[in-house]
Amino acid sequence: MQPKTSQSTGKGLLLAALFLTGILSCGKRTIRTSPETRMEQTVRLLQGEKRLGSLIGVEDASSLALNYNNGSQYILIDKLPGPGSIEVPSITSAELITSNYGIVIKDLSNNRLVILANNDEKSLRLMQQARALLLDKTAGSTLFGTIFGTTLVNHSRGS
Repeated sequence: MQPKTSQSTGKGLLLAALFLTGILSCGKRTIRTSPETRMEQTVRLLQGEKRLGSLIGVEDASSLALNYNNGSQYILIDKLPGPGSIEVPSITSAELITSNYGIVIKDLSNNRLVILANNDEKSLRLMQQARALLLDKTAGSTLFGTIFGTTLVNHSRGS
């Protein structure tokens, strides 16, 4: 029998360390972030801002006014001239994306989408990409319209 050398002892310690590392790493929990939703991907695509809340829409011949979260913000939408109607009924639970390219509204109760693109080439292209991104098997009805532009009005409560 040969005496143990420092080289064989070193190999044994290395194997033991690798074995323990393997055992201990099996017990580690990995933290996974939730996958990005389609709406979050759309926010990124449009470089916009997402809001959650209620909406009440009022339309006339030339504009559509959205009352967001009981007047915390108003969104004024200038429609293009023509007979087309943009119906946004009262929505108690909505996801809303506002951007320089238009507005996306998702009614969370019935999965209905309203996509309103500004009337320029880049806005139309990006909003069509957003539409393709948001449409899936579970999507409800979708309205895609072209608008002249939007104005966001923040309402301050109290003076």
